Amino acid sequence: MTSQRAPLVLIATVLLHVGAILFLTLSHADRIDLHPDPKPVFVRIVPTPTPPRPQPVAVAAPAAKPAPAIVRPTIRPSPAPRVVASASVDVPVRAPEPATASAPPAPEPVAPVPAPQPPVKTAVSLSASYAAANRKPVYPAMSRRYEEQGTVVLRVLVNPDGSAGAVQIKTSSGYPLLDAAARDAVQSWRFQPATMDGKAVAEWYQIPIPFRLQE
Repeated sequence: MTSQRAPLVLIATVLLHVGAILFLTLSHADRIDLHPDPKPVFVRIVPTPTPPRPQPVAVAAPAAKPAPAIVRPTIRPSPAPRVVASASVDVPVRAPEPATASAPPAPEPVAPVPAPQPPVKTAVSLSASYAAANRKPVYPAMSRRYEEQGTVVLRVLVNPDGSAGAVQIKTSSGYPLLDAAARDAVQSWRFQPATMDGKAVAEWYQIPIPFRLQE
């Protein structure tokens, strides 16, 4: 019997609780607004923000280099020359004391020795000359054949012994054969040497040698 009553007690308990809940709900129904008035909903259209445009970046101009400072030399005025006043001072001149007997005698002045003078040379007393006995130059046969003629002027260094030293052609005849014949002949000539102060000296002597076909 007890086991059969337990479910009934449980059911009764549940029903009591449900009834209590319904009672409480209905008693507060007048207070609770089951269907409240809906509140108005305001819709605001917000515009899409436009992204800001990129601003141009200002490029800073390169700073100008400062101009080099011009350093001007400082010109200092030259100091004025100092004027030193000169004062004349009279210095007393002491008279020389008379020479005593113990003082040595003054040396006698020595006359300067004259410098040796170079010997005076006189002009050449006699110029060089050649003897008339010297043979004449041989006229080259080839020059006669081609009718070559002219005058050769020679410079001869006459040695102190009368022989011919160097023989030079001063003026050519225009033909090498005539020049060579004149030089060969004069090279063997004998001369009277020039003299200076009575002594034979070497001297240059000039000789014209003509070549003529009619001779």
